[in-house]
Amino acid sequence: MKKRTIHIIISLVVTTAILILIYFRISVRLDSMDLSFPASLIVESGFTVFLLTVVLLLMPLNLMFEVLKWKTVTRPLCDLSLRKACEGVLAGITAGLILPNRVGEFAGKALSLSLSDFWKGSVLAVFTSMTQLLMTLVFGFMAIGYFGPRLNTYFGINVSIVPITIAITGIILLLFIFFNIHSVAVLFRKWKKIHNVISVIETAGFKVKLIVLALSFLRYLVFTSQNLLLLLLFEIPIPLMDAFFLISLLYFILSAIPTFVLTDLPVRGSVMLVLFLAWFDVSGTVVPYALEAKIVFASFLIWFVNLILPSLPGLYFLNKLSILRKGKT
Repeated sequence: MKKRTIHIIISLVVTTAILILIYFRISVRLDSMDLSFPASLIVESGFTVFLLTVVLLLMPLNLMFEVLKWKTVTRPLCDLSLRKACEGVLAGITAGLILPNRVGEFAGKALSLSLSDFWKGSVLAVFTSMTQLLMTLVFGFMAIGYFGPRLNTYFGINVSIVPITIAITGIILLLFIFFNIHSVAVLFRKWKKIHNVISVIETAGFKVKLIVLALSFLRYLVFTSQNLLLLLLFEIPIPLMDAFFLISLLYFILSAIPTFVLTDLPVRGSVMLVLFLAWFDVSGTVVPYALEAKIVFASFLIWFVNLILPSLPGLYFLNKLSILRKGKT
């Protein structure tokens, strides 16, 4: 019980420190915003409170899809219980906050496996993350195809076929690589130890790939829905389809930007603001009052709900799994 208490205290201290550091990093921008207005919208009515509650309740569903992905791909190594898979995913989220672009997530997940399967588990963890990235890129290319013709009209040019061609080509290429990812192991045949580890990807057959891809799709819809609900809550008047593909473009761009825990939130808010201002400009719509403050609030809530909240129990599980591993060495 004492160890658990210490782990909980460490979790609270680390998370509080992260939030304070981020606040000071963006405090100059915050001082110039009218944050009281979007803050008041959260509790403006029972409907807005309901929207925020739904966003919070979607977080466990978001995590559950990732847990099912992890349980599915690791089945050839060991039959993880749902609880153990959940511990690995939460530990991965916390470890991912420590290193740039959440690369620590791979090792965090692998800690839920036996010591002998750690490296193979890391490869499978990379595979699950790459599958989620694939979904982000696919919808990003779809967004390019969706907005392409409108940009052509705005700039007075007629090359609609270009963005659509880019989108279709990109999606086909990504899916081809995904369903042939097992071929990567062939490149390491000369290095037996590395090949033995990398070849674990061959255990993910066509059926497993389809399941993981479907779960990644559902997870993408969940966190995209969270973003859309917050746009509705903060009264940002963008049609549903346009808003969906703007969010798709947001994640598409963010996937190419190296970020750390202290820069993830500011970068997310900045990219979102640029995209939304561009949409209002292209569509000829009046920019709503306090748009930047609303976007900052929306970005913070998504970041806090989907990353910081799960990282609290995640830090406990990360410490727990690390201690168990040390005990076996």
